Amino acid sequence: EREEADALPVRVVARARPLLPNEAIHSSRSCVAFDADGTALVIGKDRTFTFDAVYGPGSQQETIYTEWVSALVDSFFGGYNATVFAYGQTGSGKTFTMGSGNNSGKLEEELGVIPRVMSDIYSRLDGTTKQTTIRVSYIEVYNEEIKDLLHPSTPAKAISIRERADGTIMVAGVREQPVTNLSEMYRVLEDGSLSRTVAGTLMNEQSSRSHSIFTVCMDQRGG
Repeated sequence: EREEADALPVRVVARARPLLPNEAIHSSRSCVAFDADGTALVIGKDRTFTFDAVYGPGSQQETIYTEWVSALVDSFFGGYNATVFAYGQTGSGKTFTMGSGNNSGKLEEELGVIPRVMSDIYSRLDGTTKQTTIRVSYIEVYNEEIKDLLHPSTPAKAISIRERADGTIMVAGVREQPVTNLSEMYRVLEDGSLSRTVAGTLMNEQSSRSHSIFTVCMDQRGG
């Protein structure tokens, strides 16, 4: 079954977070159970949902990256587009898993997908003889408007989603920012995260009240 799943272009993995401190204080209990083979979860008594893999509250960031994201970086270096998309209700742990929030002061084992991808990219580039150029962009979608998080003074009306003649979807008006090393890319991620829209909810006092997309583009020549 796993061999068949590996051949699919899109894979879906479910991850359950542990109880939050305020949930534990109110004696809340998890309503999710996991099957033995790690591909299905059960909500309540009998509502079963099957995925390519499921991970419980004790799952580690490194495990998620190694088993499901690292291969996408392989494809990225092979010249293919690769995407990791996190979906879930507010407070479900999307920002933690992706690592798109403020990562300063976090332990290495707490870092999410984006910081690990960044480190992986520059680790693979170490010693390469190819001429490499890397550019990044970071946008936010909030209330049907797009914001350039790396250039927040850009008017929302100047940014739009367009389709090219070849069918490729692009975001016009967003500026890509060149980066030359890992520290610089980290700084760009942190700066952009500070510009995101946040607000308190019953589930999360600092909820990211928007969708965000961090994009890395790499060009290589020679070698």
